[in-house]
Amino acid sequence: MPEDHPPTTDGERRFKVGVTIHPQQCTITELRDAWRRADELGVDSIWFWDHFFPLYGDPEGNQFECWSLLAAAAIDTRAPQIGPMVSAIGYRNPDLIAYMAGTIDQLSGGRFVLGLGAGWFERDYTEYGFQFGEVRDRLRTLKQALPRIRARVDVRRRIDPLRGIEVHREEIVSVRRVSDVDERLVVRRQLGKERPGAHVGHLSELARLLLE
Repeated sequence: MPEDHPPTTDGERRFKVGVTIHPQQCTITELRDAWRRADELGVDSIWFWDHFFPLYGDPEGNQFECWSLLAAAAIDTRAPQIGPMVSAIGYRNPDLIAYMAGTIDQLSGGRFVLGLGAGWFERDYTEYGFQFGEVRDRLRTLKQALPRIRARVDVRRRIDPLRGIEVHREEIVSVRRVSDVDERLVVRRQLGKERPGAHVGHLSELARLLLE
């Protein structure tokens, strides 16, 4: 287990470094070695994407499940933050997401950040039997899920007041166009102690209307 990352002051570091590890086209041993090496280098955050099939290379190549990896990495690293970048809301029940997030937050010692998105990779949806729909449908599903996740987080906090999930703030991190007809809305909820310095990105008019 790597040592805790030494504290730094604003004068020593002017930016933070995060690593997104692509869990595809590799073995599980290579994947674990990657997050351990990143952690040893002292990165500020470690992320995995949440897809069921590779996004590049061999379309039938190895691909490992995001949340299972997060649980393993939570007890295998010391990086200040760990989470999905990002988890599509249409893949799992919102209450289940909150439950899973609480478990991983416990495993990580309060370092877990829940990154949620509206989803965009159609193959994930069609091959696993989820409804893909239009962009507006997926954004609406995300908007409707957030109160359910917050409510479930609050329930877990009351169940375990000594070590429950704390949600200090919800932030829109970014909305960016990923194709001519699709946009991805990334919403980050912070679990555990408050962590300053998050970047707040620009909201498109579509996302702004949906979030009002």
